[in-house]
Amino acid sequence: EGFNLLNQGHYNEAIGKFTSAIEINPNFAHAYGLRAIAKDNIKDSDGAIEDKSKCIELEPNNGEGYENRGFSKISAKDYKGAMTDFNMALQINPNSSMAYQGRGMAKTELKYYKGAITDFNIALQINPNSSRAFQGRGFAKTELKDYNGAIDDWNNAIRLDPNNSEAYFGRGFTKGD
Repeated sequence: EGFNLLNQGHYNEAIGKFTSAIEINPNFAHAYGLRAIAKDNIKDSDGAIEDKSKCIELEPNNGEGYENRGFSKISAKDYKGAMTDFNMALQINPNSSMAYQGRGMAKTELKYYKGAITDFNIALQINPNSSRAFQGRGFAKTELKDYNGAIDDWNNAIRLDPNNSEAYFGRGFTKGD
């Protein structure tokens, strides 16, 4: 029932259902994870991070838990904490395109553009169809004034996801720079 509410966008009601499930079984990691998604959607980053931390406590060898918490930490502007989580995810699963993308995003926010590009390159080696990885790399290249490379990346992001409005904006911004 909570899952259906989550999918329908009824986040507060879903949180209530997942909380009830957790009260019945406090070791139900999946319920913490789903409740965290609902909390992310209502912009409760702290609550989402808390629930994702509980998931990691219950399933410490699940790299996705670290990835998910890393993305919540990016939302909370804790970029160094996010990098730590993505590093842990990569120790567990060195072939996680999402972890490389997330770490690249965190590095970009910290203005470590060359390191971000390296992470996006690896993410794209693992998953060459990631619009978000092209988008992230395009932003980092723009910051390094590699405008032609950035425009190529923005074009690839748009080719892979024609509804990615951020990529259109990035391409327009780069062309105007």
